[in-house]
Amino acid sequence: MEDLDKQILLLLQEQGRISMTDLGKTVSLSQPAVTERVRKLEEKGIINQYRAVVVNWEHLAIQPHSSCYPLHSSTNQ
Repeated sequence: MEDLDKQILLLLQEQGRISMTDLGKTVSLSQPAVTERVRKLEEKGIINQYRAVVVNWEHLAIQPHSSCYPLHSSTNQ
Protein backbone atom coordinates (compact mmCIF):
# COMPACT_ATOMS: atom_id res chain seq x y z
CA MET A 1 0.00 0.00 0.00
CA GLU A 2 1.31 3.41 -0.92
CA ASP A 3 1.96 6.10 1.67
CA LEU A 4 -0.70 8.25 0.01
CA ASP A 5 -3.31 5.53 0.54
CA LYS A 6 -2.27 5.26 4.19
CA GLN A 7 -2.66 9.02 4.55
CA ILE A 8 -6.14 8.83 3.01
CA LEU A 9 -7.12 6.04 5.41
CA LEU A 10 -5.91 7.99 8.43
CA LEU A 11 -7.84 11.07 7.34
CA LEU A 12 -11.01 9.05 6.78
CA GLN A 13 -10.66 7.48 10.23
CA GLU A 14 -10.24 10.89 11.85
CA GLN A 15 -12.76 12.78 9.72
CA GLY A 16 -15.26 10.26 8.41
CA ARG A 17 -17.55 12.93 7.01
CA ILE A 18 -14.86 14.73 5.01
CA SER A 19 -15.88 15.42 1.42
CA MET A 20 -13.86 13.94 -1.42
CA THR A 21 -13.05 17.52 -2.49
CA ASP A 22 -11.59 18.39 0.92
CA LEU A 23 -9.87 15.01 1.19
CA GLY A 24 -8.27 15.59 -2.20
CA LYS A 25 -7.09 19.07 -1.22
CA THR A 26 -5.58 17.72 2.00
CA VAL A 27 -3.55 15.05 0.18
CA SER A 28 -2.85 17.24 -2.89
CA LEU A 29 -5.01 15.26 -5.33
CA SER A 30 -7.97 16.24 -7.46
CA GLN A 31 -11.42 15.17 -6.32
CA PRO A 32 -11.72 12.54 -9.09
CA ALA A 33 -8.26 11.12 -8.28
CA VAL A 34 -8.92 10.78 -4.55
CA THR A 35 -12.39 9.34 -5.21
CA GLU A 36 -10.80 6.69 -7.44
CA ARG A 37 -8.23 5.82 -4.75
CA VAL A 38 -10.98 5.45 -2.14
CA ARG A 39 -13.00 3.29 -4.55
CA LYS A 40 -9.98 1.02 -5.08
CA LEU A 41 -9.45 0.73 -1.32
CA GLU A 42 -13.10 -0.33 -1.04
CA GLU A 43 -12.74 -2.87 -3.88
CA LYS A 44 -9.67 -4.40 -2.20
CA GLY A 45 -11.59 -4.74 1.06
CA ILE A 46 -9.27 -2.36 2.89
CA ILE A 47 -12.28 -0.11 3.49
CA ASN A 48 -15.19 -2.44 4.08
CA GLN A 49 -17.78 -0.22 5.75
CA TYR A 50 -18.56 3.23 6.97
CA ARG A 51 -20.33 3.80 10.25
CA ALA A 52 -21.34 6.60 12.56
CA VAL A 53 -20.23 6.36 16.16
CA VAL A 54 -22.26 8.08 18.84
CA VAL A 55 -19.83 9.31 21.46
CA ASN A 56 -21.91 11.40 23.81
CA TRP A 57 -24.66 9.13 25.19
CA GLU A 58 -25.71 11.75 27.75
CA HIS A 59 -27.03 14.00 24.97
CA LEU A 60 -29.31 11.14 23.97
CA ALA A 61 -30.53 10.70 27.56
CA ILE A 62 -30.03 6.92 27.40
CA GLN A 63 -27.54 4.48 28.79
CA PRO A 64 -25.17 2.88 26.26
CA HIS A 65 -26.27 -0.66 27.12
CA SER A 66 -29.95 0.13 26.59
CA SER A 67 -29.51 0.23 22.82
CA CYS A 68 -27.65 -3.09 22.53
CA TYR A 69 -29.46 -5.88 20.77
CA PRO A 70 -28.29 -9.44 20.11
CA LEU A 71 -26.87 -9.98 16.65
CA HIS A 72 -28.36 -13.47 16.49
CA SER A 73 -30.64 -15.61 18.57
CA SER A 74 -30.34 -19.18 19.66
CA THR A 75 -32.98 -21.66 18.54
CA ASN A 76 -32.34 -23.77 21.67
CA GLN A 77 -34.28 -21.47 23.99
